[in-house]
Amino acid sequence: MKKFFCITIALLSSVILIACSDNEEAPQPPTFEIVEIESPAELNSRGAMYFRGDGVEQSDELAVYWYRQAAEQGYALAQDNLGWMYGTGTGVPRDDTQAVYWFRQAAEQGFANAQNNLASMYQFGLGIEQDYEQAIHWYRQAGAQDHESARESLRLLLQQQD
Repeated sequence: MKKFFCITIALLSSVILIACSDNEEAPQPPTFEIVEIESPAELNSRGAMYFRGDGVEQSDELAVYWYRQAAEQGYALAQDNLGWMYGTGTGVPRDDTQAVYWFRQAAEQGFANAQNNLASMYQFGLGIEQDYEQAIHWYRQAGAQDHESARESLRLLLQQQD
């Protein structure tokens, strides 16, 4: 008569893995792949690789996935990148409210490009109520960091208000 072996392993107190064998050999323990935890900068770089198709098959959806991984850890460049993806509908359905959210996350950390992008959203009322004072504020913040596009947008906006 064949022996029947069954092993139950509890993982993280809630997941149960059952490995059963009806042969006479003892079951082998499960193998786990060791994955190195990447920094937010590395996660963002992986997103950029997929966005550009640099060494991998180009995929906007995977770019969004990796940008989000870094953005959720507070990495400003990834937050700005993710905001751009939402603002342009690249790899995700266009969602200006989400774009504003991610631009603000990065802008509040002092990231000049995100400050410029957030200012533009305020200027044109995209994903947020149009507010020229907020647009001017964020253009000034970015311009103070030598962001030339922000300086030019500020100049034009102030000129338009005269």
